[in-house]
Amino acid sequence: MVYMDNSSQSTKILYITRPIIPPWDEASKNIALVLSKNIQSNNIYLLTGGNKTFFQTRATKKSIYTNSQFNYYQKFRLLRYLFSHYKEFDLIHSFFLPLEKTSVVLQYLKKRHSKKNVQSLPCLPDTFRDNKKLLNLLLYGDLIITYSDFTKNMLHSLGYDNVSRIYPPVDTDTFSPQTNTAVLKEKYNIGSVPVILFPGEYSLLGRANNLVSIVSGVVKRTPKTKFVFACRKRNRDDTMIEKKIKVELEKQGLIDNVVFFETHPDIHELVYACDICIYPANRMDRKFDLPLTLIESMSCAKPIIFHMVRALREFAKFKAGIGVDMGDTCGFSDAIVRLIEDKNEYDYFAENARRAALEHFDSKVITRQYEKIYKHYLYA
Repeated sequence: MVYMDNSSQSTKILYITRPIIPPWDEASKNIALVLSKNIQSNNIYLLTGGNKTFFQTRATKKSIYTNSQFNYYQKFRLLRYLFSHYKEFDLIHSFFLPLEKTSVVLQYLKKRHSKKNVQSLPCLPDTFRDNKKLLNLLLYGDLIITYSDFTKNMLHSLGYDNVSRIYPPVDTDTFSPQTNTAVLKEKYNIGSVPVILFPGEYSLLGRANNLVSIVSGVVKRTPKTKFVFACRKRNRDDTMIEKKIKVELEKQGLIDNVVFFETHPDIHELVYACDICIYPANRMDRKFDLPLTLIESMSCAKPIIFHMVRALREFAKFKAGIGVDMGDTCGFSDAIVRLIEDKNEYDYFAENARRAALEHFDSKVITRQYEKIYKHYLYA
C-alpha cells in the first residue's frame, strides 16, 4: 500500500467507541484514548460524557453519553448522535466488535454520506468466522485493522484482503521500569514478597479450580508468594466464580496468599508492584486478542506467563516470558516458581519484555502507523 504525504489538521476523524470515561478497564476505549493523545496530523473527536471528562487528550471531546456503561440507552444516544453529525466528519474509525443491528446502521450511514471507514476489530469470534454472510455484514470498513496476526491471518484465509495488523499501543513512558516497588507493595499491604498479578476475567479460566490449582502449586514451594487478582466482574457468573475461588482458597488455607481487587483506578500501580504478570486463560473467544495488561507489564519489564491459546501464542515470539500449554495448571505453577527462584532467567525475560514493548507496542511508533493510514484514506 502506498501512502500519500500531504496532511491537514483541518480534517476531522470521528472515533466511534464505548464511552471514553473512567474506569480505564476496557482495551478498545483505552487504545482510542492513547491514540487521541498522540495523533497530531488530524483533529480527533472522542465520544465521552458524564462528569468524568477531565482526562488529558489532544482530541475534541463530544459529550454524548451519560455514564460508562455501554447499555441500550447509551447505544441509542450514540446512534442519535451519528444520524445528526456523521456527515460532519472526513473519516470514521470504529473501535469495537459490531453487532448486526449496529452494522446495518453504520453501513447505511457510510453509503449515504460516502465516508471512508476504518474498523478496528478486537477479535474474531468463532461464530462470525463460520458465517460468511454475517461476516460480510459486520465487516463494513474500507480497512479492517486487527491487533494480532492470528485474526489477520484468519480473515485473509476467509478471502478478506483489506486487512492490516497493528499492535495495541502502550504509553511506554507511563508504563516503564520502576525502582520503588517496595513502597507500592506496602501501600497495598502486600509486603516485600514475590507478587503475581492476574489482571484478567474469571470467565477466561475455564474452571475456577484451575486458578486455585495454580496458586496451590506455587505456594507449596514458595509459601510467601502473594497473588493479586484484579479481575472485572462483568456479570453474575463472574461473581459466582470469584465466590467459588474464595471458598476453595479458604478450604486449602491459601486465602491469605491472595489479594482481590475488582476494577482498580490505578492499574499501572498494580503493574508496578507486581513481579510477574500471568494470564491463565483457557478460552479467548470473544476476548481482546492481545490483552493490554500483558503488554503494559512487558513495558514495565515484568515477565509474563500465559497459556498458548489463540492469539496469546504470539507473545511467545517476543521471549518476554513463558507460554504454557492450555489447561496445564502444573506447568503454569512450575513456570511461576522458575521465575521466582531463577534470577538470571527472570532478568532475561524482563529485558526482552521491555525491549519488545519499545519496538513493537510503543504508542509513538503505533501512532505513526495510524497517521499513515489516515493520510491514505483521506487523500487517496
